[in-house]
Amino acid sequence: MKSERIIVCFTNSYPYGNRETYFETELGYLANHFDKVIILPKYNPYKTGIRRAIPKNAEVWPPLVPQGKVTRIFKGIFNLSPFSFYIREFFQKKVYRSSKHVLIWGWSLIMFRIFYQRAKPILQQFGNAAIWYSYWAEAPLFITKFASNYKKAVRMHRGDFYVSEYGGYLPLRQQIYDAADLLLPISENIASMLEKDYKIDESKVMVNYLGVERNISSPPDVLSVENNMLRVVSCSRIDPIKRVDLLAETVLAVKDRQIEWHHFGDGTEFVKVKCIIEDLPDNIKVFLHGWAEQKQILDFYKKHNVTWFVNVSKHEGVPVSIMEAMSFGIPVIATDAGATRELVNKDNGFLLALDDGVERIKALLLRDNGAVYLSKRRQAFLTWEDKFNAEANFTTLAQRFLEL
Repeated sequence: MKSERIIVCFTNSYPYGNRETYFETELGYLANHFDKVIILPKYNPYKTGIRRAIPKNAEVWPPLVPQGKVTRIFKGIFNLSPFSFYIREFFQKKVYRSSKHVLIWGWSLIMFRIFYQRAKPILQQFGNAAIWYSYWAEAPLFITKFASNYKKAVRMHRGDFYVSEYGGYLPLRQQIYDAADLLLPISENIASMLEKDYKIDESKVMVNYLGVERNISSPPDVLSVENNMLRVVSCSRIDPIKRVDLLAETVLAVKDRQIEWHHFGDGTEFVKVKCIIEDLPDNIKVFLHGWAEQKQILDFYKKHNVTWFVNVSKHEGVPVSIMEAMSFGIPVIATDAGATRELVNKDNGFLLALDDGVERIKALLLRDNGAVYLSKRRQAFLTWEDKFNAEANFTTLAQRFLEL
């Protein structure tokens, strides 16, 4: 009798709340290739038990780590979960030399020990034929002796991989990458660092870009924006890293064209940006939409002709927001941050230097007509189709899992 094909997915909070949006798309393809999908969320930081819809053959367990700092410390200390590899890491990596590193190390240890204690009896129910898939690189469970008989895959994004963003330290990354059978970086940039910095054999590394579903059937041939207006869209948190204030100042600098700017997202600098655009001249319209679900953003693209998508962030992974825009044939102006150059190039948009300012960005916004611009629209769509099509990328992923 053929054994049941089971994959266990470790998420941070999905399907609770509104994070890990891109796993939601991926999940549908996993469900199509496996008989059963088990989802183990680490925690639920939201004040609601409401869950997003999941496929019929998917099963969600309650979050394994409780909320509350005191509760976590107590439960993380007083249990029988292993911890020796954390102690070795503490001294071998000289974690004690930095209070910031000690804090990162300590919270990782506490979260792991709670998670291990609660996850182990659940995982034992599915046997060692089940594939374990951590959607994030923070997967210390995979180092344990208990995990040694399971096939394990780890996806790496930005914030869970680039140690430079955490003062040069994230716990146990070498051991996690060594223990995994398959590593799934979301960019070529991360893949090259795995091989160069962590000495990981390329045979167990598979670049698997995130992706979005098809939204239009073919590349756009024309752009029809009413009254020769520039319609610009951006989508990100509003904080110092994303520099939405720079884009606000750029929009204000456009004097001789009608321009409409739509921003999706909120954050710590929302009020700052709102103040910048408080008094607008007649040629400028600004819409700060706040946080929005992916469906709302895609619906906006379906109903409006957009001239440019703009991203001026200082740090990035491989922005899915850019993939979404490109799936509609919208060319992109973006900073050359992280792995953004794996999406944006001279054929489908413009790459900005990190020190480019208002005048440079404004000049590129105004380059929105003629054959070169229309070519960028076609190439934006073709870039999505070739590299960031969810159906192609996630089908390949599911098939690779079945080969483990």
